[in-house]
Amino acid sequence: MQRTNAGTYTVTVTNASTNMTVAIQLHVLVPQLLSSSLLLTNGRVFISFGDYNGGSLSAQDIPTFVLQASSNLLNWVTLPDAIVPTGNGQLGFIDNLQTVPPPVFFRVLEQ
Repeated sequence: MQRTNAGTYTVTVTNASTNMTVAIQLHVLVPQLLSSSLLLTNGRVFISFGDYNGGSLSAQDIPTFVLQASSNLLNWVTLPDAIVPTGNGQLGFIDNLQTVPPPVFFRVLEQ
């Protein structure tokens, strides 16, 4: 399945005594692939990410993602309002690496 398969589907269930039709909302979560990282001149880091299968993301997808950082892979801190569109079908985030003490690990979760 791909993100573009998300939407409302109608399912009809029939047996000997009944015929019932229901609308089902399908939400497709696609694993994210962190791609390029770039150290900016102001000491911040920019990292882009996108659907592992090459699906396109846009600014309207931002509310469905949560960016988190950790220094130990156990305790995660959510970085609010950090995700931005890149304009090339991916999203990205900028962090100043002061959110958590080094080393810093990032993860992107889709809700």
